Amino acid sequence: MQARYDNPTSSTMPATLTFAADNFGWVWINSEQVGYTDTFTTLTTEAISLPPGEDTVDFMVMNDPNSPASDPTEFENPAAGILSITNSAGQTILATNDTDWTEIDNPPTNPDPSPQSLLPAGYTPQNCAAGGCG
Repeated sequence: MQARYDNPTSSTMPATLTFAADNFGWVWINSEQVGYTDTFTTLTTEAISLPPGEDTVDFMVMNDPNSPASDPTEFENPAAGILSITNSAGQTILATNDTDWTEIDNPPTNPDPSPQSLLPAGYTPQNCAAGGCG
């Protein structure tokens, strides 16, 4: 997913990124990875900075498969994530429940760690945004 935020100040804005993903999540701001999580049971919090002007925020999630490697589509298991960015006054300036998010085909840069390195042997990540899911 991708959204944009316009930092109306003329300087870098300190902010807090809070997110969780089922099971893995990556966040980029202006194509720079600023966060990674491997849990949906607790929130991950990162101190970030938003440069002046329009900033692009990308959020990618991936679920750990629960189907056998012999048939990865046997049990559909969708991924989900939540994200918010708050300013230093604690005001939410961007959240996943906002309507300005769009679906994109790929993250801006290669995720670290790579999705393939997180999956059990025999699985290949499916890019549902690019039509890779049934």
